[in-house]
Parts: sequence; structure tokens; C-alpha cells
Amino acid sequence: MHRFAPHACVAFLVLTQLAVAQTVYTSKSAFQAAFAGPSIIENYTGIPSSSGFSIPDAQMDAFFGETDYTNTGTGPNHQVFSGYYNASTPTFRLDFSNTSIAHGGGVFAAGIEYAQFGVGWNAYVTFADGSVLSIPLLTTLVLTSPAFFGVTSLTPIVSIDVGTADGTPGIVSGSTMWLEEIVLGARDHCIGIGGGCPGETSTACIGTPSSSNGFSITCSNIIGNVCFGGPPVIMFGRCLTSPLTLPASLTCGACDLLVSPVWGTTGSPLTIAPGLPVGLTFCVQCGCVASDGGSLCLNLSGGSKIIVGP
Repeated sequence: MHRFAPHACVAFLVLTQLAVAQTVYTSKSAFQAAFAGPSIIENYTGIPSSSGFSIPDAQMDAFFGETDYTNTGTGPNHQVFSGYYNASTPTFRLDFSNTSIAHGGGVFAAGIEYAQFGVGWNAYVTFADGSVLSIPLLTTLVLTSPAFFGVTSLTPIVSIDVGTADGTPGIVSGSTMWLEEIVLGARDHCIGIGGGCPGETSTACIGTPSSSNGFSITCSNIIGNVCFGGPPVIMFGRCLTSPLTLPASLTCGACDLLVSPVWGTTGSPLTIAPGLPVGLTFCVQCGCVASDGGSLCLNLSGGSKIIVGP
């Protein structure tokens, strides 16, 4: 075994099973209980009303540095007033593909706490495979008693267009939408991000990546080809933004590398002792020399993105 020691019931719930991989929530507490990984909460209490009633997209993005805001309608830009985001009548898009917990082009969980004065607003959700979901939002006339809409999905959630039922940019006449909070979540602190060689699954974590308790990483999931010369090697380092497809002459099929630069390699399993800083993010991927139809080749597992929790 290898070790690395760093220096250093339930509230009322309405949920609709849309498919095996998707669940819609109208209870915030039930939604937040559906994921175990890191979360992002964007609320507007820290943004002064003096920021303006016509805030451009880029300035809105910069307040949190996570969700990308886009005014897709006509009329005033984004507005923040008394700790609430006010869309007035123009439609807008919340894009999660560039957030710190995104994987595969989106997030596992996305939700909004809101108040709708009038009718006509919808949540139009786009997933990484191009599929969509449209849910009418509830009318809530009291800002201090907001409604909630959330969705979890094994297919990453790219964005939510708040506005028309079919996601068409425009205005929602005679009604106003206020957001109190955006809540995003990752399914786990050890997130499979695909890649590797055909038929291989993501590198596995044993235990939850934790600064206080430590955890382990194993390559026991390499199953497609027999490794020669001992167990697979774990590579750990920075997560590539886009997978790098390696030359077919070297690999066991069309294989993608997900870790670069590689900070180091070690045998499997790797046990990481407590002490890593909370929030540290890195990727791991396993590899070995294997046999593919009689010839030697490089075999790679899928990768995992690790976000160290408390």
C-alpha cells in the first residue's frame, strides 16, 4: 500500500421522476440532501443595490465568479435590489458549465429559490447531451416566503433559462421574477469524468475525499486488458479542460488522457492521510502496459476529479 501524507417524514416534497437519471424538487431541503459533494450558493445579500438597475452580463458574472448570467431578453440588464436578483420582464440564462464543480460540461444539481409575481415564468433546463426539460414555476407573492425549483441529473446540467416555456429569448409580459438564491451541487467529492480507453470506468475513491479523515484512491477498476509487470500506476495532477486523445499506435484503442501536467505517479492503492487543504482540486487517472490482441499498448482508466472536503 502506498501512502501520501500532505504537509501541511422529511419536509413536504414534490418530485417527478422524469427518467432514471433526473429528479425535480420543490423542496430545498430535500434537494440539498440529494447530493453529498461540494456545493455553491449564490445569494445577493452582499451585492449593494447601488450596483445599479442595469448590470451587464460580465459584471453580474464577476460578483460570484461561478454561474454565468446572460440577459437573453429585451429591456434592462440584470438588476439587484435589497438582496434580491430582479429580472423584471426580460428572460435570462444561468449557465453552470464553467463553475468550479462542473464536470462533463455541467453540474449534478442546480436549483433556484425564487418569487414570481404573476404567471408565465418557466425553468427551461438544458443538459450536456442536448436534451431539455421545461417546468412551469409557481406563483409566490411574498419575497420572504420564496418557492424553490431544483433538478438533479446524472447527465450534467448545463444551464437553466428562466423565462418562456420553450426557452425562446424575449419578455414575460405582466409578471416579474425575483431570485433569492442559486444552489449548485456535485454528486460527490470524487467525480467520475470519463475518458480513458474504451470500456474503462473512472478511477475509484475509497471513502470521501476529506481533509480531516483522509481517503484512498485505487486502480482496481481497470478491467479491459491484463496489465503486465505489476499493478497499474496512479497519475495525479491538474485536470485538463479538454481530454487529450493519445496516438492510437501507443494505446489500447482510442484513449483520452485527462491529467496534465502530471504532478506525480505512484502505485495502487494510494492512501492519502489527513491534512490536504479543503477545496484542493485535482484529477487522477490510472494507467498500465497491457496486451491488446497480442501486442503491447498503454491502457488508461477513466479519470476522476477530486475536490477535498472538510
